[in-house]
Amino acid sequence: MTTMAMSTPATPFSDEASFKAWVKSGNKDEKKAVRIQDFETPGEAEKALMDQVRTMINPKHKDTVTDLQISRFCRGYAMCTFWTQEDKAERTAIMLNLALDYIVTNKIAELPDKEMPKQAEWHKAWPQCLPGITANGAKSQIIWYTICPTDFSKQFTAEETVQYHLRDMQMVQNKKRATMERKGQQFTGQMHVCISDMNSDRGAVSKSFIKYFSGAITTKEGPMTTQHYFPDSMACTFVINAPMWVRALWSFGKMFMEPTTAVKFQIFGSSYHEALKQAGIGKDQLPMCCNGTAPNPPGHHADLGSLGNGTTIKITLKVPPGISKVKFTFTIDTNRSASYLVKKKGNESESETVSSGKMESTITTAEVAAAPGDELDFVFTNTENKSTHLTYNIEVE
Repeated sequence: MTTMAMSTPATPFSDEASFKAWVKSGNKDEKKAVRIQDFETPGEAEKALMDQVRTMINPKHKDTVTDLQISRFCRGYAMCTFWTQEDKAERTAIMLNLALDYIVTNKIAELPDKEMPKQAEWHKAWPQCLPGITANGAKSQIIWYTICPTDFSKQFTAEETVQYHLRDMQMVQNKKRATMERKGQQFTGQMHVCISDMNSDRGAVSKSFIKYFSGAITTKEGPMTTQHYFPDSMACTFVINAPMWVRALWSFGKMFMEPTTAVKFQIFGSSYHEALKQAGIGKDQLPMCCNGTAPNPPGHHADLGSLGNGTTIKITLKVPPGISKVKFTFTIDTNRSASYLVKKKGNESESETVSSGKMESTITTAEVAAAPGDELDFVFTNTENKSTHLTYNIEVE
């Protein structure tokens, strides 16, 4: 299968530079803009702006554009980026029409259902999942967990990277809308909380990833699609397990981002659990590789580190809804051995051993039946006098 080419619709500007200059000219005193929270429904001022913007929607999009899209662009542009401008409604309409052109031209809505040619490679390069929602009642938001990618410059072209990133963004949007519909919400719950894990077991953050984000600061590619085509969609981002140099670099790099976007980021080393807890994110809403009990990103092989002689490590999976089977693969060093034990505890049953064995070869694979709400404990014990390295992959079906 060939990769779909991503085209950029014509803009009312002569070139990219003039477009950027136009955006910059309207972006004044943004730090002083009053942000509308995700759980707030449109007030009279926002409704009036929405009505103005609606009259300027390109006729070819009038039947498909939604009130939610108009509200998001009003909150991201008219009430934030361009809030001091007299023509803020017109500017917002331009941005919305450009986004609608791009979304329709490139069939962004169809991307989540497409069989992508390098899907497995993308999941491996940039692991991510939606492990749950924040425990904040009516103000709960979807959690998007990602692990900072390894080097992907040799695997994916810039065009492919944008395509896969847009696909991921659309999948998150679809999940949020489904959650909103289930709760009967029309405007609230459209933002997500992102947890970006710099997970040291995958090595240093790749140069291609740094280049990707650096380039995105001044273009509409990659992460900037969240600002230009999915505005006002991120509530906040927690960057966790960040090395010291990243935390130092952030103090400089954030100056090149839109202020209202930069303020949403919080950077942590290994001491992040209390901050997540205060945001309504507990162990149930975190994947196992992040000291939680939710499933890991698909295809992710997590690193449990080195097991010394007699050392025992336990990880727990809480089986999510719609799951009936759990497959697992354990990998240890060559010429080493260890034992594993899988215990299952149902909602109304005692804990029972459902799988066990000796890991005497490099790779051990097995599966167990499970039901939503079951808790599976995976217990590993090194049975040798020498240490061994252990990684695992657990998939739910």
